[in-house]
Amino acid sequence: MGLLGEPVQRRWDQVLLTLVLLFFNIIGEEFWWRGYILPRQELAWGRRTWLVHGILWMLFHAFKYWDWLALLPGCLGIALMAQRRRNTVPGILVHLIVNGSSAIGIILLLLTGGPL
Repeated sequence: MGLLGEPVQRRWDQVLLTLVLLFFNIIGEEFWWRGYILPRQELAWGRRTWLVHGILWMLFHAFKYWDWLALLPGCLGIALMAQRRRNTVPGILVHLIVNGSSAIGIILLLLTGGPL
């Protein structure tokens, strides 16, 4: 049973919604942060942009204050990869692995209707 007592087993609409939200979260964040903001920050910060960018991206996730120390290495690493490679694909893949692992748990719960 889900919230408010409704069954969650085989909720294909919720599975689809989870996948759509995952896609737009990853693509939106990566294209905005690494595709748009990072190149503009390079004009001001040069070779150190990845450090400033990574810290600002971590602060963008300020609502997860309990996770800041865990987020910081990933935020810095993705920023460094994007700046050095001048490519958003590595960040998309890392973001997909991290956020996708949570989505898999949600999808399994929706498909089976019970705790994992």
